[in-house]
Amino acid sequence: MVPNWINYCKRVFGDQIEPPTPGFVNEYFGGENILAPRTVFLNAVEDPWKYAGLLSLNSEQKKVQWQHLIDCDNCAHCIDLKAPSPNDPAALTESRELIYAQLREWLSEDVQFLQN
Repeated sequence: MVPNWINYCKRVFGDQIEPPTPGFVNEYFGGENILAPRTVFLNAVEDPWKYAGLLSLNSEQKKVQWQHLIDCDNCAHCIDLKAPSPNDPAALTESRELIYAQLREWLSEDVQFLQN
């Protein structure tokens, strides 16, 4: 499958494009040790992409990031981005509340910082 994508990229961007180097990308962006502050990593239990994301954080990451797994039936990729509905599973509603709480905490810290 990868050769097909490389050929596609060459058609789009030209022959000078090089094959992907996952090692370089992981090193450049941190791989599983990303330390970007105030980053939320969300996954849903039925999301096939969840294994490409962070399912847990190390102790350093937990200081500046937040991770959560939405665990409910029919909860797949980007389920948290859909408009809330009264028919949403309880786990999804609870997950959204946790997300809102984390964002409120970070925004509150900013307001306090700006007021001082």
